[in-house]
Amino acid sequence: MYKKPLVSISHVNVDRAGIRVLENISLDIYKGDFLGIVGPNGSGKTTLLKTMLGLLPIASGSLSLFGKNVKRFRDWKKIGYVPQKPGAVLMSTPITVWEMVSLGLLHNKRFFDFERAKDTAAITNALEAVGMEPLKDRLMHQLSGGQQQRVFIARALVSNPELLILDEPTVGVDSDSQSKFYDLLRKLNKEMDLTLVLISHDIDVVSHEVSVVACINKTIISHGTPKSVLKGEVLKEMYGDQVTRITHNH
Repeated sequence: MYKKPLVSISHVNVDRAGIRVLENISLDIYKGDFLGIVGPNGSGKTTLLKTMLGLLPIASGSLSLFGKNVKRFRDWKKIGYVPQKPGAVLMSTPITVWEMVSLGLLHNKRFFDFERAKDTAAITNALEAVGMEPLKDRLMHQLSGGQQQRVFIARALVSNPELLILDEPTVGVDSDSQSKFYDLLRKLNKEMDLTLVLISHDIDVVSHEVSVVACINKTIISHGTPKSVLKGEVLKEMYGDQVTRITHNH
């Protein structure tokens, strides 16, 4: 049976400051996918994510989210987003883990609304899902990089999304924490049936962790399973001759 994609991108072009940064992008994301997006610096990976999130306008083409045109889509709680790095101001604020995760519920509230029982349950469930409930009263700046990223995932999960988008989430995280982090993503994808979209520079991690890969350098160069896509000729087309693949022994 044909199933409709959660995200459908068709022949999309995106311009920034009069320069075309994405050209003729076509990509479908289905429920249960773990999509990895790879490409060199400046290839348009983050621009593609921001376009999917409705943060950047489309010059031409079409983009639909959960069957609705992005311009008419309003059910943003279905999509969780973990940015590459938190704002310096936010991280320097004396905010607890619990308070950070509660920020993920603000889009459902009016100003001065109080935390309700269902909010408490949602925050607890999100923290338990990422293994951070025991540290709920810890200040964010007291956590390790890996722990902070788990909290940001909990913040994205607290509204119970169907799609989670992560922009290079392991930047600045040590290798041991990275391994645990990908264990968590695997659990979210397989056990919680959460659809994931991940930007990463680590080709080897992507080849082992994701189910689908999109190779991008302004346009989609190749798209499919890691085994069928992450080949020498594709990597050369993306990165040029100066590319080395490093294998990690997880």
